[in-house]
Amino acid sequence: MPKTCRNDSISADIDSFCTANPTSLKPHPSNCAQYYNCSDVNSIYGRYLENVCPDLFSPITMRCEYRANVCDGTSAVCTPCPERLPSCIGQTDGHHMFPGRSWLKDYIVCVKERTVVQKCNSGYFNPRLHQCTDNVGVTDIPSYCRSYPGTILPHPTDCAKYFRCPTNKFDTITYQEECTYPDLYSTVSHSCQNFTSVSCGIRQEPQAPCEYSQNQCQPGSMNCLPCSQRLFSCRGLPDGNNAVPGHRWSDQYVTCYRNRTVKVDKCASGMFDPLTRACDNQIDKDNIDEYCRTHPTSVLPHPNNCAQYFNCRDRNSKFGHYLEECTYPQLFSSLTKTCTNFTTARCEKRFVPQAPCEYMQNQNIGSIKQTVSCPERLPSCIGLPDGRNMFPARKWKSDYIMCYRNRTLTVYHCDTGYFFDPYTRFCVKYIDTVHMKEFCQANPSSVMPSMTNCAQYYTCQDYMKGSMLRECSYPDLFSLSTMSCQRFSLVNCRQRPQPQTPCEYMGNQCRSGDTNCKPCSQRLPSCVSRPDGNVPVIGQYWSPDYLICLRNRTISVTKCQTGLFDPINRRCTLLIDFSNIVSICKANPTLKFENQQNCAQYYDCSKPSTGYLVECKYPDLYSTVYQGCKTYRDVTCGKKPEPQAPCEYSQNLCRQGDTTCKPCPERHPSCVGLPDGRNAILPWTDHYVVCLKNRTVSTGICTSGVFNPVERLCIVNLHPGDLLKYCQYNPHGIIASSLNAAQYFDCSQYNSPNGHYLMECPYPQLFSTVSYRCEEFVTVTPDKRPIPQAPCEYLQYHCKSGDLTCTPCENVHHSCIGVPNGDQAITYRKWQAQYVRCYQNRTLEEKVCQQGLFDPVKKTCSDTVNTDQIDVYCQQHPHAIVKHPGDCALYYNCSNPNSKYGRYIEECHYPELFSSLTLRCEGFGNVVCKPRHVPQAPCK
Repeated sequence: MPKTCRNDSISADIDSFCTANPTSLKPHPSNCAQYYNCSDVNSIYGRYLENVCPDLFSPITMRCEYRANVCDGTSAVCTPCPERLPSCIGQTDGHHMFPGRSWLKDYIVCVKERTVVQKCNSGYFNPRLHQCTDNVGVTDIPSYCRSYPGTILPHPTDCAKYFRCPTNKFDTITYQEECTYPDLYSTVSHSCQNFTSVSCGIRQEPQAPCEYSQNQCQPGSMNCLPCSQRLFSCRGLPDGNNAVPGHRWSDQYVTCYRNRTVKVDKCASGMFDPLTRACDNQIDKDNIDEYCRTHPTSVLPHPNNCAQYFNCRDRNSKFGHYLEECTYPQLFSSLTKTCTNFTTARCEKRFVPQAPCEYMQNQNIGSIKQTVSCPERLPSCIGLPDGRNMFPARKWKSDYIMCYRNRTLTVYHCDTGYFFDPYTRFCVKYIDTVHMKEFCQANPSSVMPSMTNCAQYYTCQDYMKGSMLRECSYPDLFSLSTMSCQRFSLVNCRQRPQPQTPCEYMGNQCRSGDTNCKPCSQRLPSCVSRPDGNVPVIGQYWSPDYLICLRNRTISVTKCQTGLFDPINRRCTLLIDFSNIVSICKANPTLKFENQQNCAQYYDCSKPSTGYLVECKYPDLYSTVYQGCKTYRDVTCGKKPEPQAPCEYSQNLCRQGDTTCKPCPERHPSCVGLPDGRNAILPWTDHYVVCLKNRTVSTGICTSGVFNPVERLCIVNLHPGDLLKYCQYNPHGIIASSLNAAQYFDCSQYNSPNGHYLMECPYPQLFSTVSYRCEEFVTVTPDKRPIPQAPCEYLQYHCKSGDLTCTPCENVHHSCIGVPNGDQAITYRKWQAQYVRCYQNRTLEEKVCQQGLFDPVKKTCSDTVNTDQIDVYCQQHPHAIVKHPGDCALYYNCSNPNSKYGRYIEECHYPELFSSLTLRCEGFGNVVCKPRHVPQAPCK
């Protein structure tokens, strides 16, 4: 642009002007680039003359300016040229700060001391760097703050930080501050804002907690846990809950949102599953590889099976892939993390295997190969009672199993020659008659002795023919050693009744309907209690008939070839004529002499009315020493027949023609062959006979119960082992069980649901051995029978076998054993709505509170938990919310034991109150507090 002067030169004398104006400047009259400076008299360019301006000198501003930039003096709004176009005189070529405009967009470009004004497209002109920058660098902050005191400006590289300039520009301290995590500094609002609303531009955007200085440990802080161990990063993680980086499968987890760590938390129980991204008490078996890589020494329960667990130390475990299994029947406790007794193991919701074949160790898997399937080797005890039980599919074999709580503890084998009785649940060598058909079906080639007759036995090969009972020929017996019939003298019958008379053998009895058959007793008289050798037939003295006896056996029934059998000399002899007895007695009217045929009889010549024959009162015998009847203990009969049974005395026989007379054996049972003391007349009835030396001393009737022929005493309760024999003789009998005071046997109820004949009184009644019926337990006198008290000790509350829908009794009915009388909390379930009413260890009622829970201390239903009971209540209800008993603004949160207000205590936000109806904080106008205190003032 051409340069011209805007004013005419002044022609007045410069000396006069400067004299009058010693500090003024005056333009040169002819050179627009020069001027006079009255304060500089001896200028190097002449008197008052200054150096030539690089631009032009303005007479208005009295400065050097381009002509086009110089105000003409007439414009009131014209900004002086130096303020608009600062001078580059003395400046180097290049970019320079616009004087007076530090840290703005304006700057000047100097080229050969000529000025060009420019603006930054964005940001600021950095006076130190002489260039435009988008941000104020950390080094330049003091410079910026001196220009703009009190200003807040963003950190140039960190979007969460900013600088706060001091309000006093002379203050040299500049404060760097940081937004609270995870906020960022907004260059729009010039304040910290939620990170979602801030655009950081080129500033680095911190996301992890440890990228904020506020979360770092202070220098010298020895107790500070490094930030990375306290606040975990969510960078690269999806929104929501995530596993802690580097700590997968732990109880910690982080809640993330847009790469920010919203919260670091712990699982209330279990651990955090990084795959499902949720807390879980179990680890899915498909995730065990990853878990074990993270926890190489851990042992943890199988999620579905309480007998199995994973051992991260052994990837190639017996069952593969870390999988281990407890030894049967142990279970893996999630509490102790070890295999333990199944009765104490804690399984939660895991499947609880009970049968041996529910354990892999017993199955045909892997390298374990069995030729017999698992159930055939190790049968299940599920549904079976505790103790010995039949081996399934092996009824009446030697195998049996020992059960306890549905577990098969052991497989046993009876000793050789013994079989397991499924009814008595014991090993037996001999089989009861009532079970013989079942036994033979299982053992078709067996031969088994009869336990009721030593001469009888069973051949199982004939069971399809209907009759298996066989009998030895008289007088042979069945030998247990050879399992065949043998001569009776070679056989030991042991406890089997030993038949001796011919008529005790079925083969000697008349067949039904054979009217021509002579009764056995008449054909084959007995030799029992008679001496060996030849003996007269009882009742047929001085007849041709006689017997040959050997050890109580009738070896032969025979006749004398001639004459009669002499019972005294025990040989055949000519007939002796007794007709002269009358003449003898007439000659000797007081004479007494023995009857050679009967030691209880004698001839008394003083009693012709009896035919001179007199019989001693039973059981006395005639003594030739005392010439009279004496007790049998004081008499020696010698070779004379000695009657012992009552019916061997004529006095006890029915008179001929008396049809009302009961047969003698029914009135006077025999004790011949029976041991001294009490003996059964008929097995398992209330009648018994008292014996002494083969004599019937007396008969008796049990005052209650029946006479046990084995124990030989009256009993009021029955052992199950004697049940079948009892019911055989008492088909309608009722008797108490010896094993349970609430149970009894009813022989008319074979198909009782509790087992053959077994009945049970309604809970809590007991069976009275006095009235023979169920009565209230308080009226039944205790005896030696075990007395059940808890509901689950009664069979009526047990689940039926095979009923999978049935809830176990212990989960439904609750015991009062050891609990005081009255209303009581259920043991191990305190602070529940359910409670029980107890009396003398019995559960009289199982009740439910209509409102609230049962207070185990006050023994009443209550919707309030006292402060001293809150620990117990929260142990039972770990997630419960319950009102505070005294303050309507407080409540208990059982999931937060370490509340800042006290153990479990939480407080509603003012002025809300806690509602006992909704169990949450509500507006105070909607809550009924009585009788709780109602805080109203904020400071309460």
